[in-house]
Amino acid sequence: MKVKSLLKRKIFVVFVSLFAAFVFTFLTQAVIPDGSAKIDAKKLGRNSGSKPAPEYAKGEVLVMFKKGVKSNTAQAIASAISAKVERTYQAISRINGQLHAHLISKVNTTMEMVRELEKHPDVTAVSPNYRLRIDAVTPNDPFYSNLWGMNNTGQTGGTPGIDINAPEAWDYCTGSAGVIVAVIDTGIAYNHPDLTANIWVNPGEIAGNSIDDDGNGYIDDVHGINAITGSGDP
Repeated sequence: MKVKSLLKRKIFVVFVSLFAAFVFTFLTQAVIPDGSAKIDAKKLGRNSGSKPAPEYAKGEVLVMFKKGVKSNTAQAIASAISAKVERTYQAISRINGQLHAHLISKVNTTMEMVRELEKHPDVTAVSPNYRLRIDAVTPNDPFYSNLWGMNNTGQTGGTPGIDINAPEAWDYCTGSAGVIVAVIDTGIAYNHPDLTANIWVNPGEIAGNSIDDDGNGYIDDVHGINAITGSGDP
């Protein structure tokens, strides 16, 4: 169990690192694909027709430095414009061999930093730290409104807000098939229509052959085990 738990933690860490790498790549390369495009500081912040201006964190920028630039050099570059390196993104930096960093300043505005860094010979690309939001997602389960523990609006006579803030969490992430969640409880209804399509399947076990295929001491433990009865039916 300790080995499995450690493996799951590693999977989660890898998933988070890849997600962070994706977000940073999107912000630096999708906004400024090859480092040659420039941001129009005059236009940024104004509406273009009916489309709202992109929202970004004030006094913050994301920077992709040229190959060979180290953390101490990045910090010196930041200091020269009254900013500091808040953090570096090691995962994406290792992938493309270029240092990626998050710079913040309490003195200069975002666009002042963008203008200065665009001129620096050691900078490949720079962009504001745009805010990305996931559209609100509400389950289509007809009984969702009964689950006050997910989102308590007082629908069952309870106190509004006493819940796990599920909708707020879904604004950040709605889950991933790459993350395995272990349920340690009195059992799981793996045949439930809400779960059956997403339930974990043991790749080392063949269902229904009455053999302990993976040799872990449990027969046909396709979706987990029952620690009380010692069976492979959770």
